[in-house]
Amino acid sequence: MRIMLNKTMTGETFDITNLLTSYTWTGSVERAVREFSFDMINAPYDKEIREIVPQITIGDIVSFYTDSDYAVPNYLLFYGKVASTGRRSRRGTITYNCLDFLNNLSKSETNRTFDAPAESIAISIASEFGLQLGAVVPTGVSIGKSVFEDKTYLEIINEAYKKAGLSTGKSYYVQMDGDKFCVLEEGQVEIPVTLKDTIDVIDSTFDESITEMVNRVNVYDSDGIFKTRIENAELIARFGLFEKNYTIEKDVDMTTGATKQLHGVDTVIRFTLLGEVNYWSGRSIRVWDEGLGLAGKFLITNDTHTWSGANYTTQVNLKFMSL
Repeated sequence: MRIMLNKTMTGETFDITNLLTSYTWTGSVERAVREFSFDMINAPYDKEIREIVPQITIGDIVSFYTDSDYAVPNYLLFYGKVASTGRRSRRGTITYNCLDFLNNLSKSETNRTFDAPAESIAISIASEFGLQLGAVVPTGVSIGKSVFEDKTYLEIINEAYKKAGLSTGKSYYVQMDGDKFCVLEEGQVEIPVTLKDTIDVIDSTFDESITEMVNRVNVYDSDGIFKTRIENAELIARFGLFEKNYTIEKDVDMTTGATKQLHGVDTVIRFTLLGEVNYWSGRSIRVWDEGLGLAGKFLITNDTHTWSGANYTTQVNLKFMSL
């Protein structure tokens, strides 16, 4: 792996790869903003080290690439700004935390009205923030006029795509692919391997919960008149009734919108694996784990990649998609 530092004030560029004692690259579907953190040598009283270690300040740019001999050589995995530091006066290390450019969208609020498809809203906002465009999946549906008050720009994009998903029946996520802004369908990118407990897995856990369950949805029109009911009879019989009301939305199919409100058993599967940079949140992977009794296609909801010395491990949380 290769880590480059660009000083925003001077334009100087440094290769800091060999100055780091450890580094971590992480992300999640829910948060969207990816983070890169690293520990750098700190020896303030050692003149020789001071001469080779560049001074890093808030706002400097950090780029994280794959190795030149990797399957996709020199691929830009992360591109973001130093957002915070943790410094000690004595010998040891300094910790730096970097966030990608979705952080600007997640921290900037506005009041906006849009009358455009979700993909047009996303492209407009990304262009406004000067982001390069990558893959922005089209939904092919109109979400009508939408008013957003006291919302961050990232929330606007997420809510627009969520509304479109009520018609398409799909779920979407926002992500920076290196320095490119992307919106993709969850699981659209499938990692072309099958994860097997006998080969790849260092450790695994399996947890289930019904705390967020919804197994019946009562559908009402905008005047509060009951129209129909959507339910999962099997879940009701097994766990009892968990009910929710849904008001029909303009430009959204009633049945599709109501069905999207149903929520079954939450299954959280955590794997600690031999390191692999292809395991990103939002992507899907096939799993065969006899120990946990798992076989199927799963969505990666969280990923954490850690390099420490010669060791590289990846931790992922998975959500079941299909058998």
